[in-house]
Amino acid sequence: MISAAAAVAAPPSPNLVASPDALADLRHNGALQIIRLALKPLIRPRTQQDLTARSTALLMHLAFEQGPHTVGRAAEALELSKPVICREMDALARCGLTVRRDNPKDGRAPHLVVTRRGQAVLERLGALDTGIV
Repeated sequence: MISAAAAVAAPPSPNLVASPDALADLRHNGALQIIRLALKPLIRPRTQQDLTARSTALLMHLAFEQGPHTVGRAAEALELSKPVICREMDALARCGLTVRRDNPKDGRAPHLVVTRRGQAVLERLGALDTGIV
């Protein structure tokens, strides 16, 4: 797969016609790179983790969808497996963006909660969306 930076740097070949799917992939990958670069200052000082597209989707789901959230509900909503959600939650927790809270109804399924730091990251994403940086 060609990187977004390489696609911008290289002039288009006259014999090469990009499909709409390929162009959408380039736009998507470029947008993810912009988001990662904007979020680096918020996350890098405490950890060496980058926010992935998957962890960003999980963070947004936890913040914007009605809860309470559990691993199973998040996995179902995002169409991912429970182990994937657990790994992403661990990564988000290492960055201080989420925490697990005790579930009074079922001790085996803790509630997943976005922290204030996680909310700040999402506010920063909202600023990117509106063009305010």
